[in-house]
Amino acid sequence: MTASSDEIQSFIASFEERLASAEKASGEVWWDRATSGSEEAQIELVRAGIAYNRLFADRDETSR
Repeated sequence: MTASSDEIQSFIASFEERLASAEKASGEVWWDRATSGSEEAQIELVRAGIAYNRLFADRDETSR
């Protein structure tokens, strides 16, 4: 199945929104970890990193 130009543009726009959200969350928790050094911030940093990486590892991503 070949995607139309509109479908591709829609996919990219949707992915960019999810990616921007994940990048913002990662940046915020990275800053919190860097400035506080707390164990809780480290846990949140790992969680944010996992969520970010899952965006690129989602095999179902092409079906959205």
